[in-house]
Amino acid sequence: MSAAPRHFDIWSVPVLALWALFFAAGLMPEWTFDWCRDVGHVTTQDALVNSYHLITLLLAGYVSFFAFHGCRDAGIGAVESNAKALQLGVIGLLAFLAVPLDQLVYYDAIPLAFYRRLLVAMSAAKLVAWGYLVSVVLRHYFWGGGHVFVRMPCVFPSVRAGVGALHVQGETGTRAEDRPHREPDLPES
Repeated sequence: MSAAPRHFDIWSVPVLALWALFFAAGLMPEWTFDWCRDVGHVTTQDALVNSYHLITLLLAGYVSFFAFHGCRDAGIGAVESNAKALQLGVIGLLAFLAVPLDQLVYYDAIPLAFYRRLLVAMSAAKLVAWGYLVSVVLRHYFWGGGHVFVRMPCVFPSVRAGVGALHVQGETGTRAEDRPHREPDLPES
């Protein structure tokens, strides 16, 4: 493993401030989009993009990019790094999804029970995903460095099967994607 645990230094403060800005923008992407459009004095007719979903996609893509490079820096193979980056990207889509959290104040005023339950479930899922991503970033910068990504479980069964196959075959030093390609042995007829 090539990544040593990170030590808090002077550059960690601005990096964490930037992450805090990203996570604050992702908590309420529709408000962030409206605020940016108001600050830039852009009218709806003149806007190139008229959807706050762009903020959700960009932030989730950046979290995925960060996870991929964190995995690679920690010495994780390409397949597992891609899987963990995709996993955190999907969690990022949920965490930065535009859920009207401000509507929780008017919970009793929502007439249908289904919509009340849906609002609470989506808000809870968003906040849990958002909190998980915040914890990954904080653990990366304060405690673990690349070890955060090494210890992160992967939910994709194909990657888990590939990692398990390495241990069954007794190959602990090389991963499947790092070995040269070999044609399978075919029975002679």
